Amino acid sequence: MLLHPRQDCRKARMKKETTISTTQARRGFAAAVVVWAVVICAGTGAMLKYASTAGRRSQTAATWPIADVLPRASDRHTLIMTVHPQCPCSRASISELERLMSRCDGRLNAYVLFVEPGGLTGSSAETDLWKSAARIAGVTPIQDANGVRAERLGAETSGQAYLYNPAGSLLFSGGITGARGHAGDNDGRTAIEQIVLKSGPLGRETPVYGCALE
Repeated sequence: MLLHPRQDCRKARMKKETTISTTQARRGFAAAVVVWAVVICAGTGAMLKYASTAGRRSQTAATWPIADVLPRASDRHTLIMTVHPQCPCSRASISELERLMSRCDGRLNAYVLFVEPGGLTGSSAETDLWKSAARIAGVTPIQDANGVRAERLGAETSGQAYLYNPAGSLLFSGGITGARGHAGDNDGRTAIEQIVLKSGPLGRETPVYGCALE
């Protein structure tokens, strides 16, 4: 059956319009994919930068600075960790503390100071972080109202840890995670294990990954 010339033109025009529409749709989809990939890469980059950004370093005394308010073990090393009860990054610090205490097998005593800045609503003793710390053998969680003890230690970042020997000398200062909120092998925990178990190098410092205590 032969088509009228006008019908042939109309059919050809419709085919051309369909082809153009399909091509535009494909280009639009490809552009959307590119934009999506750029957004994902940018977001991932921002997250990685945040995770690898350390908090402010501590300046603390070389000898036990809070003997009048916190007893120090005389027969083993003592560790103090400062934690903000609302810092999500510190979950990893508490997790690493649990591994550390297990590996030191009774040779380490530890306190976790839950810093409660003025204006903080609620009690740190009601948080999951407190409950997690309290479950660790050899660890004593303590409420630090207005951060008085943490200030005397010189701590400024959640997750900051200090290790003292039985004589009260500072042997280690730093964090025990490798990044914000990242649990796993890291230089801080390894350094403490070496000091406690093998009399390893003293005076070590590592970055602290966590939120500001204020």
